[in-house]
Amino acid sequence: DVARVPFARLRLAGIEAVVFDKDNTLTPPYAAAPTVEGQRAIEAAVATFGPSACVVLSNSAGSADDADGREAEECERELGLRVVRHVYRKKPDCLADV
Repeated sequence: DVARVPFARLRLAGIEAVVFDKDNTLTPPYAAAPTVEGQRAIEAAVATFGPSACVVLSNSAGSADDADGREAEECERELGLRVVRHVYRKKPDCLADV
């Protein structure tokens, strides 16, 4: 349950940013809107790290499969977080784009 991640403890341990996976973490598969747990996690992470230090990295939204960027833009509107655009479809090959 992503809502149980101890963001404040991570911050105290020196973590400076959060990179969320989208499907099955913040949202149901292929959906843009967050689950209740996903929304709680987003709110806690943003309160702890700030909005510029919280992003979404997805195998679908923002990837080469989302060439026109529409899925990434929809997720950004729904989640309130920036979606990383990357040329590789699967993580971890796209970590350099973060």
